[in-house]
Amino acid sequence: MQTAEYRPAPPSLPATADPESRRAAWLEERRRCITGTQISAILGLNHYIKPIDVWAEKKGIDLPFAETEAMRAGRRFERAILAETSERAERPIQLADPYELIPVAGFPLLGATLDAVWADTGAPVDAKNIRFRDASVWGDAAPTSSRTATSSSSTCR
Repeated sequence: MQTAEYRPAPPSLPATADPESRRAAWLEERRRCITGTQISAILGLNHYIKPIDVWAEKKGIDLPFAETEAMRAGRRFERAILAETSERAERPIQLADPYELIPVAGFPLLGATLDAVWADTGAPVDAKNIRFRDASVWGDAAPTSSRTATSSSSTCR
């Protein structure tokens, strides 16, 4: 996979800060906006995140949360999924900064943290671990929650 260096962090999250500080600042910034994944939860389309979870996050309330095996695998395999996507498409991908929140132009309350972008166009690329999918959720296509999140992210450039 041909990748460029991570893009620099926005001024509110200095790239020189340690990862824990950058993550804490990114989480605080996320609390002030709605992401694509949260849009799908608010609309009742997400099988894993409920509207109350989004509300609690925005209010700074920590609800019990159990990370699933699929979530861990998705993070673990994200780069491999992106590498395979790049190879199959015969197009280079640029990895995104995991602590960069990109606003949606004209909608200051919407934002996204991207997995990667196509190096030639800057369009977002979302990594989904479909081998770990639950057939009752995925069927023959990505679930509506994933399509909603991806559609929202695609407006962030």
